[in-house]
Amino acid sequence: MKKVLLLVLILTVIFGCGKKKEQYEVLFVNGKKTIKNYNVNSRIPHSKKLKKRLTILSDYKTENSFSKISDVKVDKNRNIFILDSKMKSIYKYDDKGVLIKRIGKKGNGPGEFIGVSNFVLANDIILIPDHSAKKINKFDLNGEFLSAKNLKKASSLPENLISLNDSLLCGTQVIPVFSKEGIFFKIQLNLFDLNFNVLKIIEEKKIPFDPSKGLNPSKMEILFTVSKNKKEIAVAKNSSEIYKINVYNFLGEYSYSFTKTYRKISLSEEERKLQIKQYKKSMKGLPIKIENKYINSISSIFYDNLDYLWIQRVSVNSSSNNEPIYDVYENGIHFNSISLKFDDKLNNKLIIDRDNFIVINEDMNSVSIFNNL
Repeated sequence: MKKVLLLVLILTVIFGCGKKKEQYEVLFVNGKKTIKNYNVNSRIPHSKKLKKRLTILSDYKTENSFSKISDVKVDKNRNIFILDSKMKSIYKYDDKGVLIKRIGKKGNGPGEFIGVSNFVLANDIILIPDHSAKKINKFDLNGEFLSAKNLKKASSLPENLISLNDSLLCGTQVIPVFSKEGIFFKIQLNLFDLNFNVLKIIEEKKIPFDPSKGLNPSKMEILFTVSKNKKEIAVAKNSSEIYKINVYNFLGEYSYSFTKTYRKISLSEEERKLQIKQYKKSMKGLPIKIENKYINSISSIFYDNLDYLWIQRVSVNSSSNNEPIYDVYENGIHFNSISLKFDDKLNNKLIIDRDNFIVINEDMNSVSIFNNL
């Protein structure tokens, strides 16, 4: 009898362990590799307080005051470049936060801007797309104007640019199309050369537009990031229905994808109104209508200095940017979740730029640089 009980106990342990859910599994669908992650972490989720290196405040007593910070970059020498889209200038600071130079100003002449919202550092050159003037201004890292490329014939200019290497850029492009079937927008993620010629379309989607119904701007976004060491481009599926990332190489070729189970969170009426208010600032008078029942599964995506991929998701315990929660991945495998805490009275935008966590405080018009983890 004791032997029978012992055998039953052993079989129970064996089969019980066999039923334990794995952290992830690797699948091949139509020959394409997909990693399916479950809500099981190999490390305990925790909060992280980042160490602040410096804060750059707007100097309201001089002409070097910020009005609308729209982009921030840090170069290889740790100089900080801050784009003010309202003042039409880039402010260059050293690694101590001391202003070195103001680059560009409002106007239509050489080295001047009309409508700018982002820029990129590539091959020791500052490239600044001017969407209103349809041109690309080029400066060296000392802020000296080099040249301007006229793109008057282009239907639109690239946005959200990231440098892959000395000759390649990756960025998004929104192209309006007018056809017999109606109006729609082509939203593309492209590879560009430094003259902004499209070398390859990595991903593309079409968004129909009915002026009488309005447009949902969240559907027009493509969230992506780049790892220069791994030569990877990670692209998030912009959806409230699925949590998915596609990964490509620097030739724009598909490498693999991964997913993770997640809990859908309803979009409240207050959050809907806030989204509409934010989008009105950038949609240039287009009618806006947001009908989403749920919040998109992914809010932002970045690689850090260790080439871990950080994916910001919305949590029931953190419905705002004041306490963003990130799932952290290595080679498509989820191994941690980290909550970053900020002052809940401030409106913060977080950018992870490899060695730096960059926090834009939109209320105070300031930029803070935190050391990476």
